[in-house]
Amino acid sequence: MWDRAELKERGKAAFKANFWTVVVVAFILSIALGGLRFTQEINTVQNVSDSYSYGEAARVATRVSSWSTLALLLKVLALNPIAAGCYRFFLLNTKGQGQIEDVFWFFREGRWSNAVIVLLVRDVYLILWTLLFIIPGIVKIFSYRMVPFILAENPGLGPNEVITRSREMMDGQKGAAFVLDLSFIGWVLLSVLTLGILAVLYVSPWMECTNAELYCAIAHPRAAGPFGARDPGDYRGGNMPY
Repeated sequence: MWDRAELKERGKAAFKANFWTVVVVAFILSIALGGLRFTQEINTVQNVSDSYSYGEAARVATRVSSWSTLALLLKVLALNPIAAGCYRFFLLNTKGQGQIEDVFWFFREGRWSNAVIVLLVRDVYLILWTLLFIIPGIVKIFSYRMVPFILAENPGLGPNEVITRSREMMDGQKGAAFVLDLSFIGWVLLSVLTLGILAVLYVSPWMECTNAELYCAIAHPRAAGPFGARDPGDYRGGNMPY
């Protein structure tokens, strides 16, 4: 069983060894994961419908719907593969091999379509579970936590196999992973006090590196160890066997 304190130390070491590149990739990942939110536009439609005629409200709703559709396509077709590339970077960074161009690896190597399918299926499953009940949705978030890392390490796997592997890997690990996330709460609160600056420059990059170390500890426990102790072989070509 992995040790939380050791995992965080390994994540911190991997972060510091490639500081500015990790900061940039973590920032890109936060944008890719955040996507585009439509709460403000929906509120606008509601306000217009309350204040103006049905016809005017319908025209605004149509425009909002069009922009929302475009934003959703951007999220599915571009941001999700970019996020997968970021996770690939963080995996390679555990070996000291992460490079900024890894962010676009799925586009460059022609693996874009599979990344789109795998992450779309995961997102649909998460939405459906969350629609049923909030708690099962949260549980499934942890069950599918390793999906992007599995995809990053095995870019040719289909969605069902990736999701199944993630579920199996997180079986018995969800509670410990939750405590790992919770252990960063103090740093998250400090980030709020600094208006997010600390999150961009330190907390988020450290957390993402730690998440990559968590994947390595669960998926490849015999290879896990202090940063730099793994086989330094180059796994940049495709699948990354440890």
